[in-house]
Amino acid sequence: TTTELSNFQVQFWFLVFACVFAWIFVAFESIKKHEVIIHKHDLLNFWPYLVGLFLFVGDLFLFMAYKVPNSQMIIISIISKLNIIVTTIYGILVFKEQNVMQKIIYISLILAGAVLVSVF
Repeated sequence: TTTELSNFQVQFWFLVFACVFAWIFVAFESIKKHEVIIHKHDLLNFWPYLVGLFLFVGDLFLFMAYKVPNSQMIIISIISKLNIIVTTIYGILVFKEQNVMQKIIYISLILAGAVLVSVF
């Protein structure tokens, strides 16, 4: 039998994994730099919470759009991720960005994630 997830279940698991990976990144960067990256006063800033709320609502609408029969939203989502390539190349050429190889690795991870989402 096929089990279908509701929009809220998809969003819940998406946010759980996004938070886990974000905290792993913060922990890795803290260890790498040998300093604490997030301080108490950072937790009192309301802007990240507001942005998080808007991302939550936006993701909810996006996942609802994915569920619409014959929706092409997944294709639009993948194409929108491709703008990262153009932006990075522009940053490298015009603004002489440093750590080019690191940025290419991050771009590859983002694109791989977009491809994986489209496959499943």
